[in-house]
Amino acid sequence: MSKASVSTKPLPRDRKAERGSVMIMTAILMTGIILAVGLCIDIARLYMVRTELQNAADAAALSAARELSSGSGGIADAVTRATTIVNNYGFNDAVVNVTAVNVRFAINLNGPYVAAATAQGAPANYRFVQVTTESVSTPMLFSARVLGASRTQSRQAVAGMSV
Repeated sequence: MSKASVSTKPLPRDRKAERGSVMIMTAILMTGIILAVGLCIDIARLYMVRTELQNAADAAALSAARELSSGSGGIADAVTRATTIVNNYGFNDAVVNVTAVNVRFAINLNGPYVAAATAQGAPANYRFVQVTTESVSTPMLFSARVLGASRTQSRQAVAGMSV
């Protein structure tokens, strides 16, 4: 049985200058990898908040459109339903809010969209509802120098009364 021996011969003169270069290259590359992972985490958080806001706006608009009944109480019911639906179904992970001011109505899909008080004048004509979420600010954790200290975003959805 032979033992493997480790050579204790000194390195040749031309190889002595290369000692430790792998450690330096690894440290430089790890810094770049950590910065890239931080950027990915911040961008993923932005997309998650954006999706949460859009889901809330969609749910609020659809529920408000369902309440449009062409009657005098339809507009008020639509506003109430749009503002409460967000809190009842757990959209508050991104602190999503929809206020009555952000629920607007239109006769045609392309607008113009008016406030609920205006729509109360002729509720039978209004068939479309537009819901805009309140702006949410997402702080950047790792990539503040690249993306800024925070990003503010809001989402909008439109739904109509079915025939």
